[in-house]
Amino acid sequence: SITSASSLVKYLTRFTDEIFSVLISTIFVVEALSDVGRTFTSPASTFTKALLTLLCASTTFGTATFLKGLRNTTYFTKTVRDTLSNFAPTIGVVTASLIARWAKLTHGAGVASLPSLAIPSTFATTSGRPWLVPLMDLPVWARWGTFLPAIMATVLLFLDQNITVRVVNNP
Repeated sequence: SITSASSLVKYLTRFTDEIFSVLISTIFVVEALSDVGRTFTSPASTFTKALLTLLCASTTFGTATFLKGLRNTTYFTKTVRDTLSNFAPTIGVVTASLIARWAKLTHGAGVASLPSLAIPSTFATTSGRPWLVPLMDLPVWARWGTFLPAIMATVLLFLDQNITVRVVNNP
C-alpha cells in the first residue's frame, strides 16, 4: 500500500488471468482426484469408505454443477436462479456432508466414517511453540538467508491476491 504496486496489475493481460485460472483449477482437481483415489488404495480404508468418499465427491461436484447451470434455465424466478447458482458449491458441500453424516449415523462409525478435521480443545500451535519466531535469536547468516525466500513469497502472494481479484471481478 505504501508503493501502490497494485496499480501495476492493470498491465497484466487476459492471457495471464487465464493461465493463473488454469493453474489453480488444475491444482484443485488433481488434489481432489488423488485424495479420492488414495482412499481406494489405502490399506487403512475399507471399500465401503472408499465408495462413500466417491459418492460424497460426486455429489458435491454434481450438485454444484447442476445448480450452477440453473442460471441459464427458465425454472424459478431470476432471483432464485441467481441465488442458487451463486451458492452452488456451498450447497454441494453441505449436501455431501449431510450424506456422510447420515451414513455414519445409519451404519455406524466403524463402517461409514470418513476422515474429518480434528479440532483441538485449545487455541494454540500444535507443538506448543510460540506464535512468533524470535528473529533476533537466529544467527546473522540465517536472517540474511531468509531474505530471498521472503521476497519471492511476497511477490507470489501479491500476484496471487491481485490476479485472483481480477479473475473474480472480470469472469
